[in-house]
Amino acid sequence: MRLLLDESVPSRLRRALPNHAVRTVGEMGWSGVKNGKLLALAAAGGQERAKSVVAILVAGGRRRTRR
Repeated sequence: MRLLLDESVPSRLRRALPNHAVRTVGEMGWSGVKNGKLLALAAAGGQERAKSVVAILVAGGRRRTRR
């Protein structure tokens, strides 16, 4: 399966997915592209003409910690 990791997803997640073709948004030249457009690019075949692509995105912005 081909996987696309968003900028907000740690790229080291790739190591946990050794049996998959993993690319990052940065590798694809799509840094700064918002999620809706990102999904459209991946679906349009920008992910190496894959028949199916799973995009791993993180929504919600910044993490907050309690003090």
